Formats: sequence, structure tokens, C-alpha cells
Amino acid sequence: MKNLLKKIFSVQKKGKYEKKICIFGFSFKVRNYRYMMYDIFRKQNTERIRSYLKERNISLPYDGLFSGEVEITEVALKDIRREWKGKIYSLYDLSPYKFLETRDREIYKHYMQIHQPKAKNYPSEEQLDAAIAHILNLEKNIQENGYDVSKSIICLNENNVLSDGQRRACALLHLYGGDHKVKVAREYNL
Repeated sequence: MKNLLKKIFSVQKKGKYEKKICIFGFSFKVRNYRYMMYDIFRKQNTERIRSYLKERNISLPYDGLFSGEVEITEVALKDIRREWKGKIYSLYDLSPYKFLETRDREIYKHYMQIHQPKAKNYPSEEQLDAAIAHILNLEKNIQENGYDVSKSIICLNENNVLSDGQRRACALLHLYGGDHKVKVAREYNL
């Protein structure tokens, strides 16, 4: 029965926007214009945002991070949140901040393990050392040079929830406290 149905009817995906449907030997192309238009809008919007930020000497961590409208504003570190597994957390509750406050390697090791739950023997001592060196170097760099948005800005959604920059935000909170305001890129979804 399955073989008969396969001969009568089949659907093949042809690239990102197109499907080929075959019925009784006749084939039809079906295009998903809505998805195609969204992709075009997203690309144009990314170019517009990149240009807007470049004029202000601000760098995003990577392209395609935003799809809505973006504003550059200042936010107190105590008002920034992080969403993880459907829950909202304060920066004070995050492992990178707790590590910077205590310098307890086990806190950072646990943080790395919960973000790679299927990896066996993760992190190795070398991986843990490298990750700790990275966050300590980030802290030192911010302490010596300040928070440089031309390298990479902290990114938030319209509810002050992080979309990128968790470790930077935690290092800033550790160094300057919750009342310190930092420049962020905040996205408003269309």
C-alpha cells in the first residue's frame, strides 16, 4: 500500500522556498512566498541595523541577531534579566556572576555542565581552565579599558532579557554593581 501511495503522491523539498508535489505523474512546484518575503525582510533589516550601529561605532556579536527594530539605550545592570528553560533570572542569580564573586571553580564547572548536558566528561580540566581564563580576562579587560561597545554590545529584548552578552553583563555587575548603567542594544519585535 505504501509503495502504491508513493507512486501516486509524493512531496519533495526543493531548497529553502520550494516544494515539488507529484500526483498521478503530474508535478507541481509550490513556492512559500511568505517565508521568502520574511527572509528578504530579515536580510534588509540586518543591513539597515548594521549600518545604524556602525554610524554609532557599535558592533554586534554576530549578524542576524536582530529581526525587529533596535534602539541604543542605557539600562541599569540590576534591571537586566536572563531567560533559561522558561524561567527569568536576575544577573545576581547567574553562575558567571557567582563565580566572579567567589572564584569557586565548581560553580563555573557546574555552569558549563548544565549547558552541555549530553557531553561526557565535560568539561575537562583544560576546557574548564580555558573558560575560567576567558571570563577572568574579560573582567580584567573591562576593568582596565572599560566596557567597549565598539567591540561587542550587550543585546536585550524589549523586556530587558539578554539575547547576547551574559558574561559581559555579569563582569560589569561584579565590577560596578547593580545601579551602574550600561549601553545596550534593545530590540523591539515588529
